[in-house]
Order: sequence, then C-alpha cells, then structure tokens
Amino acid sequence: MADSKNVILLGATGAVGSCLLKSLEASDLVNTLYVVSRRELAVNPDKTHLIVVEDLLDADYESLDVDAVFCALGTTIKVAGSQERFREIDYKLPSDIARKLKSAGASEFYLVSSVGADSDSPFFYNKVKGDLEKTIRKQRWQKLRIFRPSLLLGERSEFRPAEKIGQILMKPFAFLIPQSVRPIKFEQLARAIMNEFESPEQSEKTIQGRRLFSASK
Repeated sequence: MADSKNVILLGATGAVGSCLLKSLEASDLVNTLYVVSRRELAVNPDKTHLIVVEDLLDADYESLDVDAVFCALGTTIKVAGSQERFREIDYKLPSDIARKLKSAGASEFYLVSSVGADSDSPFFYNKVKGDLEKTIRKQRWQKLRIFRPSLLLGERSEFRPAEKIGQILMKPFAFLIPQSVRPIKFEQLARAIMNEFESPEQSEKTIQGRRLFSASK
C-alpha cells in the first residue's frame, strides 16, 4: 500500500457521501479524514475530524493539510427552492471550496457529477453540472476523477419522488438499458471512487457508463 494521505470529504450527509464516509474511514490509505458538514455526524474520532459550520464556505480550508478532495455535494431544484439557489449549491460552493483547497496544497480531486453533464446543454441541470466540471478542470489538478452516474439506486434520507418512481420502473429492465444510462447503487459508486483513489495513475479521467461499472468491481 502506498503512503497514507490526508483527505477531505464534502457532502457526507448525502447518500453517496455517507457511503464514502464509511469507505474512507475503513481505508488504510487514509491517514486523516476531514469532514465538513452543516450538522453533527457520527464519525470515527480516531481517524476523522468533523468540522461543523453553518455555511460550508466558512470553514478554514487554507489551514488544512489535505492531499485529496472528495466532493459529493449536490441537491435538487425542488429542495434548493430556485434555479439560482441550485446553481449556488451545485456550482459555486464546490468550485470555490476546490479553489481554496488547491491553493492550500491539495493535488487530487474526486467529483461526483452526473450523466449528461455539459456546459453547452440546453437543460439547466446538465449545464450546471457541466459548468462545474469545466471549472474544476481549469484548476489543473494533478489527479482528477469525474464520475458521471445515471440514476442512483438506494435509500436516501430525503424523499425524491421522481427518482423513486424511476428506480421502481427501471430496476426490472436494467439489463435492457445501455450501460451509459444504467442505474447504479450508491455503494457501487462509492466503490468505484475508492478504487480510483487507490490507483496510482495520475492525470485526468472522466468515468461513466461501462467504465463506471468496471471501476466499481
């Protein structure tokens, strides 16, 4: 195993983030784990430092000794309340935090994005996700992994009716759906992210479709 690293997790209260939290705490490759959250979480105090702030931008990121950043921040327009607020949460917040952490010395970034992310998309959601990817790329991380899952399978703490209906309707026919848009479980996505974290390969890579399922094994 390579030398252990100090890492930070953003979005630990979400479905994917909570799976990542467990995986990162269990990983021998992680020396210290910082978790920035708006509320208290159950963490392993022997490895994890929980930083609770009302506004995630208020954390003192520049003072943290971090090698790798895991970003699973995200919401829905319904929860956000408006397109403006959605863009603030899904674009401005992660891009600003990423900039601060890179300035402080972080060299690796693992971003949970979405299938269809495209800064030129006519669809607002896809455009915001694409804008974030574009901004993160411009920051020139030594190792960048962008994950583009389609529909996510599993239980969330918040109820998303459209996603739940999609899960029910798509699950029996998953084998007929192209892998580029095939549903993936939260745990599978977290495993794919961890496998890429454990890989020594540097540079930039966008992982979706067949490659995402291969990476989750």
